[in-house]
Amino acid sequence: PPRRIEQIVLGLLTLAGAGMVGYCLVSRQSLLAPLPRSMLVIWVGVWAGMLYTLYLVGTGRRWPADRPIPSMEGIMLGAMALTSAGLTAATWPRPAGPVRAEVVWTFEVPRPEQGRIVSTPLVEGGRLYAAAALGSGFPYGALYCLDRETGRPRADFNRGRPFDDGGDLKQVFSSPCAADGRLYLGEGFHQDSFCKLYCLDAATGQKLWHVPTKGHTESSPCVADGKVYIGAGDDGLYCVEAVRGKVLWHFEGPHVDCTPVVVDGRLYGGSGYGTYEVFCLDARTGNLVWRVPVDLPAFATPAATPDGRVVFGIGNGNLLASAGTPAGALLCLDGRTGALLWRFDVGDGVHRQPAVDDRHVYCVTRDCHCYCVRLADGALVWKKELNSPVAAAPALARSPQHDGRPGLYIAASRGTIYCLDPDTGAVRWTFDVAEHSQAQPLLLSSPIVVTDPTGSGPRRRIYFGAELVNPLLESTPAVYCLEERP
Repeated sequence: PPRRIEQIVLGLLTLAGAGMVGYCLVSRQSLLAPLPRSMLVIWVGVWAGMLYTLYLVGTGRRWPADRPIPSMEGIMLGAMALTSAGLTAATWPRPAGPVRAEVVWTFEVPRPEQGRIVSTPLVEGGRLYAAAALGSGFPYGALYCLDRETGRPRADFNRGRPFDDGGDLKQVFSSPCAADGRLYLGEGFHQDSFCKLYCLDAATGQKLWHVPTKGHTESSPCVADGKVYIGAGDDGLYCVEAVRGKVLWHFEGPHVDCTPVVVDGRLYGGSGYGTYEVFCLDARTGNLVWRVPVDLPAFATPAATPDGRVVFGIGNGNLLASAGTPAGALLCLDGRTGALLWRFDVGDGVHRQPAVDDRHVYCVTRDCHCYCVRLADGALVWKKELNSPVAAAPALARSPQHDGRPGLYIAASRGTIYCLDPDTGAVRWTFDVAEHSQAQPLLLSSPIVVTDPTGSGPRRRIYFGAELVNPLLESTPAVYCLEERP
C-alpha cells in the first residue's frame, strides 16, 4: 500500500476532482467540453488510484513473491487510458445528416486583446459589423467591420482598424443598426454611466455625431421613420433625429435596457429595474399610451405581430446567472390597449426577444429549454431540452427558396448551435464551437441567419459572436460564419 503521505495526497485530489464534477453539474457545464473533458481523464486516474489504495489498506493484501504486483501507476494510467478512449468514442464526429453546418471562416480579435462579443453581428451588404467588449482591468469597446465573405477586416473602414472613438468607446453590449448609409450603436455595460448613442458613416467608419446620456446604452438602436430610438438605463428612453442627431423627445422614469420596437407609430418597451412594467408610447411624441405593471423584470426586446399583438419576455436573474428562485414568463398583450391576452410561465428568465411567426411564439430561457407556444392562446406546442442555459435570442429563418424548409437557430451559452424544426422541435443539426475551437466558449450573441441567391442555388449562412476561453483562462472575442451544406 502507498505510504501515509501518498494516501493523504490521493484523498485530497479525490475530493478536488469530485468538487470539479459537482461544479460542472450544478452550473450545467458539459463534462464533454474540451477543458472539463481533459481534467476528467486525470480525475478518473486519481479515483482509480484511491480505490486501489482503499482495497490494499482495507484487505491488508500481500502479493506472493512469484506473482507480479499491479503498480499504483499502472492502475491509474490504465484507468486514464480507458477513460480517454471512451470519451474519444463519445465525442467522435457522427455521420452527417441531410444537412450539416460547416465553418466558412472565423475572426478572432488579435492578441493581446481579451474580452468577449455579446453584441449581435449586423450583416449589411458585403460587410459584417461586430462590436466587442475588450480589456479586463480597464474595459473598453471596439467596433469591427469585416468582409462578409472572408471574415477579414475591411481596409476601407477606418483604415482597416476598429472604431473606438479615439479610445473613448466604452465596452459594447448594444448591437449595431444600419439605415440609409449610417450606422448606429450604443455603448456601455450595466455598471457604466454617461454613455453615448453613436452615428457613423457605415462605409468609412467616420463618426458623424453622438448623443450623450446619463445612463448606459445597453439597448440596441431602433430606426423607424427617420428617427432613432434607444434605451438609456436609468435615463429612460431617447428619440433622436436620424440624420442630425437632434434629441426630439426623452421619456424619463423607467429603467430601459431592452431594445424598443416601433410598429404603426407606437413604441413598445419594458423596465427591468425599479418598477417592473411594460409600456407603449406614441412614437412621434413620446407620450404614454399605456403601461402595465408586471411581477418580473422586463429586459427582453418585445416582439410585435401583424395582427396587433405584442409578446414580452420577463424573468429574474441575468444573462450569466439565475436568481435564487428562478422564474420567467411570456406575456401576450393587445398592442392597442395593453390588455393581457395570455401568459405562459417557464422555469427561468426570458431575457432575449422571442421569435414569432403567424402561428407560434418561440422563446429560450436559462432553464436550458426552447419553448414553442401557440400565438392564439399561449398553449404549449412543444418543448426542447438543450445542453445549457440559453441567453441569446432565437433566429427564425423561413426561406421558401431553401428547400421550402424554415429553421429555428439557437445559440446555447456553453457552445452548441442548434437548428430545430419550428413545427416539431426536432434537431436538424448541431455545431459544437468547443470542438472546433478547442476552447471553452460562452455564447451570448444572438445568431443572424442570411439566405442569399447564388449561381448554384440559395445559400444560407449563420453569423454569431463568441467568447473563447483557453486552458490558461485567457478569453478571445471571436465571430463565426457557418454555412448549411448537404
